Amino acid sequence: MLPLTESTLVHQAHNRAVAITSDDMIHITWKHVTLHLNVTGMVYLLRLLKNTLSSEDTTRHFRIHGTPDDGYTVWIQDIGLQLSSEEMMIFKQLLSDALLALKQRKNKPTLSTLSGELLFTRRSKENDIETFSFN
Repeated sequence: MLPLTESTLVHQAHNRAVAITSDDMIHITWKHVTLHLNVTGMVYLLRLLKNTLSSEDTTRHFRIHGTPDDGYTVWIQDIGLQLSSEEMMIFKQLLSDALLALKQRKNKPTLSTLSGELLFTRRSKENDIETFSFN
């Protein structure tokens, strides 16, 4: 099995970046966690953050709770990110910039990458990778 190569889409700071691997998985690094999902998942998440996700597209895999005054908890699968209002704006910008960079790449995403099927991966302590897909 060949190792996956990673290409950085956006690098805001040493602990905030988005990359894509050769298998078309997006790696979102925010502070001390790295989330792995496909391009469709990132698009859904960004649309939720921007409040442009229609009710028929709403998924139970992404949720936001909170207020501008108290901050937000953004749930991505079973991972919760605690974000202040300022951090929420920075996180949205990170994902927006990554999507723009992805669209501008020479090797544009394939149709299978943008299939509409949400795909998540989770790495275990033993470094095993589990994949979850949702239609």
